[in-house]
Amino acid sequence: MPPPNLEIFHSANLYLELHGDEAVAKARAMVRTMQDRGDRDGADRWLQIIVAIEALQHKTARGSLQ
Repeated sequence: MPPPNLEIFHSANLYLELHGDEAVAKARAMVRTMQDRGDRDGADRWLQIIVAIEALQHKTARGSLQ
């Protein structure tokens, strides 16, 4: 089983590929869905994915400027 951090970044990368600029907004919607269901662990996991998406977006933006 891959380390949790690797799973988070893999999920973030996939979500970014699928949803592009809407990835963070769609992931935030997933956080709300998990919270509404009372799934705190699921909400926490989606929050981690959001952080990873933003890091990947930042890295991509920096890379495209260089």
